[in-house]
Amino acid sequence: MSYNYRMRNANGNYVLVNHQTVVLTLDERKNFSKGLNIHTRIDHLTKENNYKASLIGMNGRDSIFDVSLEKLENKSPDMILFTSREREVIKGFSNGFSYKEIAEQLFISKETVKSHRKNILKKAEVNSIEEVIVKCVKWGIIN
Repeated sequence: MSYNYRMRNANGNYVLVNHQTVVLTLDERKNFSKGLNIHTRIDHLTKENNYKASLIGMNGRDSIFDVSLEKLENKSPDMILFTSREREVIKGFSNGFSYKEIAEQLFISKETVKSHRKNILKKAEVNSIEEVIVKCVKWGIIN
């Protein structure tokens, strides 16, 4: 995952930083366990934050580039009330699982997973599950 943020340095000035995370290990349930985080000061390259995140797929997984973070700023986490099942579906997608794999893990049909996805997108007021994942990670709903 990669995104930019600004922070205040010891002199009180704001600097633009790029954050990159690489997953190193997963636990027995395939949850993120250890990661390598790299922070690079980039304000010598640009002064503008693009408010986008990219999720780079490894080991044959799809990459998702430039997910807008601006749309996500208007809602607070307590305004989006996902059911526990919707959270499980979101977690499945965040782990890169297909509709079929999520359905098998949760003992529901593939059509039910699609229905949950539709409800999740509507509640979050976004157009893609990737935007939901970014929002949920940002707010600590999933890790």
